Amino acid sequence: MPDSRPPAGFEPLATCPKAKRGRYGARAARAHVGFRAAVELKCLDCVSWDRPEAVRCQIRSCQLWAANRSIFGVPEEAEAESAGVADA
Repeated sequence: MPDSRPPAGFEPLATCPKAKRGRYGARAARAHVGFRAAVELKCLDCVSWDRPEAVRCQIRSCQLWAANRSIFGVPEEAEAESAGVADA
């Protein structure tokens, strides 16, 4: 069973604007033990905490990209459309 306390120095919202910290606080509290919460926060951090941008992510070379698709619930039809655009 994972330790319920985050490791020293673990601050997943360090770069999050104060106005948005309340929105992501619950995820941050479990990010040290939950893969889904950790990936979601990392993806949001990557796009400057802009959730719609995280949903539209097209950085397929990112090791978290497949998890991002699952977490943000991107439908397969949208994937097919974006793949066609990216390949053009």
